[in-house]
Amino acid sequence: MIVFWIIGVLFLVVGLIVCVPRYRMFLKYKGRASGKIIKIETNGKTNRAIFEYSVGKRIYRQHTG
Repeated sequence: MIVFWIIGVLFLVVGLIVCVPRYRMFLKYKGRASGKIIKIETNGKTNRAIFEYSVGKRIYRQHTG
């Protein structure tokens, strides 16, 4: 019976070691990014916007669904 408790505690410790650093990073970096709409594409009845934003020194470009 004690073996199962030891195995459970080991899984808990390994899980905390893996998850806690990511959780701390998630809480630390909750800033905002501002961007601008580059272009709006129209294809029949659907529209989608292409926008650009920067994080740090990198510029990202994405589009809406």
